[in-house]
Amino acid sequence: MNPIRVLFPPSLGMPKAHARAELVESSVAQALGRPVSVTVARDYNELIRSTLAREADVVWAPAGVCGRISSMAKQVFRVVRQGRTQYRSAVIVRSNSKLTIDNLGAARGVRAAWVDPHSLGGYILAQELFRRRGINPALVFGEQTFMGSHPEALAAVTDGRAELAAITAWSGEDHDVRAALTMHVGPLESRLGVLAVTDEAPTDAIVLTYELDAEGCAAFEKVLDTTPATTPAMLQSKKRTMLPSAMGADRYEPTSIDTYIQLQRRLSGSIAPPR
Repeated sequence: MNPIRVLFPPSLGMPKAHARAELVESSVAQALGRPVSVTVARDYNELIRSTLAREADVVWAPAGVCGRISSMAKQVFRVVRQGRTQYRSAVIVRSNSKLTIDNLGAARGVRAAWVDPHSLGGYILAQELFRRRGINPALVFGEQTFMGSHPEALAAVTDGRAELAAITAWSGEDHDVRAALTMHVGPLESRLGVLAVTDEAPTDAIVLTYELDAEGCAAFEKVLDTTPATTPAMLQSKKRTMLPSAMGADRYEPTSIDTYIQLQRRLSGSIAPPR
């Protein structure tokens, strides 16, 4: 029997993503009773290309990717974290930075470290914020670099290679932003400050593609059913895996791919690669 091909994004950083992929691979295979292969894409473009090339059965898709793989989306399960199905982006600077959201538009030569051109939390939502405030990135930024992951983007700010980055935050509350920073850079979060927090967008999702057979879809639905078991029979039937832990998910909520297509349309005016 061919393995179920699961594709992960690199947004956590390659070492952490590969470690979590290994845990998920073995636990999901055991739960399904069939082989599973989990691969980490090199970047978001590869995630999109591989999915559209029918090289993945199941995709952990960042919100900025979901709309781009909509033609392959058979079923979509939005991630619920801390009871939320929406998240924001936090624009991050060093704690001693003189930059503010009010004076950023007049700044010149600012170096930015972004996650990926398709990353909502690590790039696109920040661009939407700038557009709404009349900040022209082409004038403000002297250098914009895509680092591939949230930890790498933040590391560029902490070590002085960049003045600004953006990361996913579950809310605009300070404790949530600090928790996100700590998750990516540990105690170095004390060196970082928050320039601004963006509007909300839907969370990332698990996408079951049209490449996954009916039996595999049914089995994966059980894997994604994270409602608490209330009887011994339910506990026995649950397909418990490391997938929620790897994704930091409370549970998964069925949704429509249209949610992400509409998001992509909303943000289309902000999605422009840096010069």
